[in-house]
Amino acid sequence: MLQGITMLLVAFPMGWCADRGSKAGIIRLGGIFTIAAGVATSGVVMLTGNDETERERHALLLAMACCACLWGVVDAVAKGPRPALFADSLATGSRSRWFSYAFMMNKVGRVLGPALTILAFRSYGDSWTLPKIRVVFLCGMVVELLGAPLYFLYSDSSVVDDSSALPLLRAQGAAEDSNGRKEQASDQEQPGVREVVPRGPSISTSAGIGPEQVPFVILAYSIIVAFGSGMTIKFFPLFWKEDVGLTPAQVQGIFLLVPIVIAMASVFAVRLSRQIGRICTIISMKGVGVACLVLMVTLRKRVSAAVLIAIYLARTGSMNATIPLEQSTLMDFVSSKARARWKSLQSITSLGWCGSAVLGGILADAHGYEFTFLVTAFLQGLGTCLLVLIMELVPMEHEHRPQDVKDPPKRDYGTIAEGPVAGGNGEEPQRRS
Repeated sequence: MLQGITMLLVAFPMGWCADRGSKAGIIRLGGIFTIAAGVATSGVVMLTGNDETERERHALLLAMACCACLWGVVDAVAKGPRPALFADSLATGSRSRWFSYAFMMNKVGRVLGPALTILAFRSYGDSWTLPKIRVVFLCGMVVELLGAPLYFLYSDSSVVDDSSALPLLRAQGAAEDSNGRKEQASDQEQPGVREVVPRGPSISTSAGIGPEQVPFVILAYSIIVAFGSGMTIKFFPLFWKEDVGLTPAQVQGIFLLVPIVIAMASVFAVRLSRQIGRICTIISMKGVGVACLVLMVTLRKRVSAAVLIAIYLARTGSMNATIPLEQSTLMDFVSSKARARWKSLQSITSLGWCGSAVLGGILADAHGYEFTFLVTAFLQGLGTCLLVLIMELVPMEHEHRPQDVKDPPKRDYGTIAEGPVAGGNGEEPQRRS
């Protein structure tokens, strides 16, 4: 909880500094905090035992709380300036694919974590005892420290020329010009860039939502879904341990499979988005995830543990597979000089995780895990419904081969979201003519 609160407090200031200064510089600062957090956490874990006095125990708890705050700063960098610089390094129209690659590599690391945990439990004893758990903690800290030097390899020089261009504030189809005639323009084609069909300046949905509101809708969706997820995600290990009766190694086996399933589902989601669009894909995948969570509740006492695990894997894969699509959509509708702030602003969802985790624990104690799962499913479904508002505004991406084309005529494509509010810093929204 302290880790999430710390991230919430420092994320936006770090994003603001990254947008106004150097994103790579802030990322390097995150590398320093990673080293400090890893060393400090390792020290606390090694000092922890079963024979401390009450005063020593309180001191260790305070030290671990400080470590959690350090990790909160690391998370703020990892979820703000780092993906923003990554987005700046990609041409508009190709972000879904590259965000998917990065997402899959992240899942590879999450496979190795549980694998090492299973190996450690098998080697030192498959039981919930402090000496065994200490080994697992220290293995995790070693891996964290090995990755810290990579933070210092980022550079602002990796930003491509396309990154400062107009964000993708247009929907499919052609727009009426001032004489009522339809005009179409295509982006200058570059290798690996998908074709996007632009739209005119006066774009809005039937609900009155325009391109400049797309980031706000995505933010609201993220907050609601995260609040619902936070009520149960942290309690799934307890559910498998207490309600289903799995051993530590079996529980880690589930979380070993989860990243693999998510990576496979993300590949499917990106490919599906090329057929039905990003927003339709997100809504469909989230719907499958919500349905699977409800199935876990209704079939809890009627099926075996293996069936429950299969449903859980399908649920987790569907719910998380759309993350690359969500990130690429947000980055396409936000200008380069505001991306770190918007990514950092999304970390407000950590407040939902912190508050909803407490609420989820209370509900689980009073009504059981099944009731809490149903509440989570309702909130996730409710948040997903918000995406219907922007379905018409997010264009479909189509693969094409690069070829020589003339530069398209300049047009007014509408307002750019410059920051937490359109225009940023109280200024009038910028327009490009």
